[in-house]
Amino acid sequence: MRIKQVFILVIIFGLIFTINVFSQEKKRADPVNWSELKPFLIDISGFKKEGEAEEKNPPNNKFSRVKQDYVAEGDEAIHLILTISDFGFPSEAIEISKSIWAIEIDASEKYTKQITIKDQPGVESYRYDNKEARVLVLIKDRFLVCLEGFNFKNTSELKNIIQKIDFKGIANLR
Repeated sequence: MRIKQVFILVIIFGLIFTINVFSQEKKRADPVNWSELKPFLIDISGFKKEGEAEEKNPPNNKFSRVKQDYVAEGDEAIHLILTISDFGFPSEAIEISKSIWAIEIDASEKYTKQITIKDQPGVESYRYDNKEARVLVLIKDRFLVCLEGFNFKNTSELKNIIQKIDFKGIANLR
């Protein structure tokens, strides 16, 4: 019941925030091409890349994204997905996400809480039932780095891995 109430509050807050965001005039930068994000898809010790990196730069050019799947060497049940996205600056989606991140959840089935990694704001979440871990970091209010892990005991290993990504290099993209 409590989760339902929090969810409804999040939706209401998101709608109010969206109306406020759209009522203000904002300057938007074009996202970088996906090929500029691809070098930041790091090699991860103990994991091998599975397949080619996926990329997306839609015709409307509202965002760009690269994504790489990884499988643990010796245990294919453990895998990761690293996604790096550029939404342009400023992005209404990013502003709404930051508002939602402010709501922390600690329940029997999952938790979500705010974190800071290398001076950048983020959020970590973990689902106990399926051992799904997720760490998201927002760089320069524009770039979103997301690392998802499946069959992990907690988010600690993901936080260690995501710190190896060159946040300064991503922040310097124009």
